[in-house]
Amino acid sequence: VSQVTIAKKDSKLVFTKTGDKWAGTKNDAPIERFDGEKVKDLLRSMKALTADDFGDGKTAAETGLDQPESTVTIQLKDGGAKFVLKVGKVATGTNRYVQREGDTTTFVIAAWPSDFAAGDLAKFQTAVDAGAPAPKKDGGK
Repeated sequence: VSQVTIAKKDSKLVFTKTGDKWAGTKNDAPIERFDGEKVKDLLRSMKALTADDFGDGKTAAETGLDQPESTVTIQLKDGGAKFVLKVGKVATGTNRYVQREGDTTTFVIAAWPSDFAAGDLAKFQTAVDAGAPAPKKDGGK
């Protein structure tokens, strides 16, 4: 994998691999406290992706796939294949409806990959209490 993009209505996360290191941006600005290991976790969750259930009989509006909450694009290196996953509404708990681009089957995926696919920025950052410096409240003065 050379790049992962998570596009939402109001933001775009892009993770790019150079050599063996990941860099991350949100709306073209570097991500504060970015943790490249979290991208590896995302990729592990996608590699082992299985359906917990199916959205059989549900409309695109019911699943949220008519206007996905996020879209995950995984680009393989050297111009290889590209995989696109549309992420819809929550099905149960934090499990979500998803659909692979080009496939009409609606799947429900488990919480772990679902949490990454939803594109929450905090999922890709080192927690402040994990040794990362606390944000400056007064602009650093």
